[in-house]
Amino acid sequence: GENALFATELIEFLAGDDRRIVFDEAFAGSVTGPSAFARLFELPWLALTLSFGALVIVIGFAALNRFGTPREDMAGIAAGRASLIGATARLNLFEDSGRAALARYMRHSLRAVATGRRAPGTTDVERVTWLDKRAGANAKAATLNHDADALSKSGASEPKAILNHAQHIHAWRTEMQNERD
Repeated sequence: GENALFATELIEFLAGDDRRIVFDEAFAGSVTGPSAFARLFELPWLALTLSFGALVIVIGFAALNRFGTPREDMAGIAAGRASLIGATARLNLFEDSGRAALARYMRHSLRAVATGRRAPGTTDVERVTWLDKRAGANAKAATLNHDADALSKSGASEPKAILNHAQHIHAWRTEMQNERD
């Protein structure tokens, strides 16, 4: 409307006689600031830039071992009962805890047999006495329990003796659990 008409008349008036119009695109007082990248190297941003650079270098060194020839595959973990038994035996030898494991195995076997045979009594001594009375001539519980305690308290950690005694306990347990009343 009226504003457009006024602007056209103003331009014709300012054009003068030669009818040339020059548009100046420069803005008075306009100055471009420094680039964002350049500001990273000015205080206080310089400390942040140096820290980030150090971080990149550390991560780069940490990643260097990922390149190069591939490492050989480790042997897989064997599965099965034999592997589990072997690993447990090696762990017991390493920790020298075979004697303690033998005593725990004897207590567990004694309680399992006593529970299966419905033995009266609350202590291991009462259960051993009752089981040996029931077994008659084949009484082994007291001897096995005494030997397991003696072996577990002794300083000896001979794996063969511990294994032999554990096999005797297992044989006694199997015999007692399969025996009929």
